Amino acid sequence: MKNLSGLIKVAMSDSTAKSITVESIGGEFMSGHVDVDYARLDAGEAFWTATPGKQQSSSVTIAPVSGSDAETLDGCLKTGSYYISVLPQFYAEGLRITVDYGDGNTLVRTLGETDGITVPRSDFNAFDGTLDDTLPDVITIGLSFYNENDENPLGAFAPVADQNVDGEEYSYTYNYTLDGAPAGKDFIFTISKGKNSATYQHYKASGLDHNVLLFGAKNNAWIKLPGIPGRYLKSVSMSHGNTTAKRFRVQENPQSPVGKYFSSPSLKAPSLTAPVTETVTFPTTATQDAQIINTVEGKSYTMEFTEGASLRVFDITVVYPKTLGD
Repeated sequence: MKNLSGLIKVAMSDSTAKSITVESIGGEFMSGHVDVDYARLDAGEAFWTATPGKQQSSSVTIAPVSGSDAETLDGCLKTGSYYISVLPQFYAEGLRITVDYGDGNTLVRTLGETDGITVPRSDFNAFDGTLDDTLPDVITIGLSFYNENDENPLGAFAPVADQNVDGEEYSYTYNYTLDGAPAGKDFIFTISKGKNSATYQHYKASGLDHNVLLFGAKNNAWIKLPGIPGRYLKSVSMSHGNTTAKRFRVQENPQSPVGKYFSSPSLKAPSLTAPVTETVTFPTTATQDAQIINTVEGKSYTMEFTEGASLRVFDITVVYPKTLGD
């Protein structure tokens, strides 16, 4: 018994797709009835031919079937990797992969469109990365709280009286370009008033012309940062306008036990209107077991403002690349 087919490996980061179709751009058959001569295989020659009068197809589609996880995922494919069986050969113009979301939206990706692609027998060729990961290789999210229009990049905050230590979720839309067209992805930031009642506001503090992210008169408020599949948290920066030293730390969990952590420098701003920037970059120079050296791909981390009483935050910037580097 010998295998006939080869495999195309694709991976999905979420469970919202109804189907995935792999199509040969040049029209080569990918599935159907074929005649096989394994003697030609042993000789290193093409060992299959399309069976005359029988059906073949230049595409293969996978979709959930009745009685599978489709029922619990609203008819969608599960998150994870899929190995799609196709006829092994050289596809001269490459392959087109179409993800159908069932609502009129599709995502189209290609493999080997420039130089062609070989799908080997009893082995696989993989789409590099996650099929539905259309984001840039490096994602930089800049939350500018201090701006001429007094716009809050996270939208309207919950009233101080309604804030709690578990935090409130705020959505930020990251804008980028996909295939020459505008695209956007929403990321969630969770802000807590902190265990010491350190409330937060988008507020025009004394001596300033515009609003900042202003924390109350206590420490230990926190912001939970988004975790992004296929990306590492590389750096976290905060610009503040306090003339007394302030700092934050990046930690594994928002509340006790906070897990491992690493703290920013404790710096003073030259003046209320000339902010200073503090940054934590990974890998860190940590030498203790309790401290973070490297971040984990896809994991969410938290900024806790350990010295954050009356903190005036002008900007927060987080950077997520595909590789952490040295």
